[in-house]
Amino acid sequence: MLWLRFYHSAIRHPKVVQLSDRDFRMWIQLLAIAGENDGHIPPIDILKGVLSGRIDAHLASIYRLTKRGLIDELESGWRPHNWEKHQYKSDCSTDRSRKHRAQRNGSATLHATRPATLPATPPDTEQRYPSPANAEEGADVVDLDKAFWDGAVAFFGPSKRALIGRMVKDYGRPAVLKAITAAQLEHAVDPATYVLGVLKAGNRDDQPVILC
Repeated sequence: MLWLRFYHSAIRHPKVVQLSDRDFRMWIQLLAIAGENDGHIPPIDILKGVLSGRIDAHLASIYRLTKRGLIDELESGWRPHNWEKHQYKSDCSTDRSRKHRAQRNGSATLHATRPATLPATPPDTEQRYPSPANAEEGADVVDLDKAFWDGAVAFFGPSKRALIGRMVKDYGRPAVLKAITAAQLEHAVDPATYVLGVLKAGNRDDQPVILC
């Protein structure tokens, strides 16, 4: 069974209590998606195939979650903040099941099944399993670079491949991805001009700009 750790105290965390219902639901959905992808939340062009509803609404929620520090932006996609800290790898559930049966039956096999060294992390949860998407033998791993290019070409149009390449070379893929996100949020009439404007304005290390 797929699952992730969700601590009781999370609902009382200052970052969480101020969320709107929409953003809270989005946060939970993103945590679930990250749990199926080893902590990675894919770019919006992949994410839109998983989430229902309007893309611009999803982007707006993700933007707000990023500003609140609940989601970290990556070069391609996002990651829940402090994912490794809260979703560390635990001991094997098979070993724990054997220990439980041994204790229940009063068996001496408990000592035989105990690992030679203690696990590096507290054994408070079950073992994580791979995503169903990758569970089948021979399943392909998502190529994030290809996903970025496919999404950028779909957004700008095939004739803008050279422009996309220049923007990535001059500003870096993370900055271009942020600028594209801002353009999507603003429903830019001329995406190329808008994105170039955001990049030239010096938003390389900032969050996507939403113009009112």
